[in-house]
Amino acid sequence: MPIEYSLVVFIHILAGIIAAFIAFAVAIAVKKGSFPHVTAGKTYDISFVTICITGYILDYEKFKNFIFLAESSTIDIIFFV
Repeated sequence: MPIEYSLVVFIHILAGIIAAFIAFAVAIAVKKGSFPHVTAGKTYDISFVTICITGYILDYEKFKNFIFLAESSTIDIIFFV
């Protein structure tokens, strides 16, 4: 597994931990509308966006070879017919 892939997996997991266990817990524990609540909400949003972006990267890396194989086989079928 390349080091870049491992780094993306680490960032993905770290963002999930921050969103699920830290930001969510703080947002529930403090008064709604207070500074810690708003900060926890912004942290949760940033963590969730990070999870989505790294998830797309990991999905692309996982299926990159499958997509290229599918394209080449489609081209072979077109030339065959």
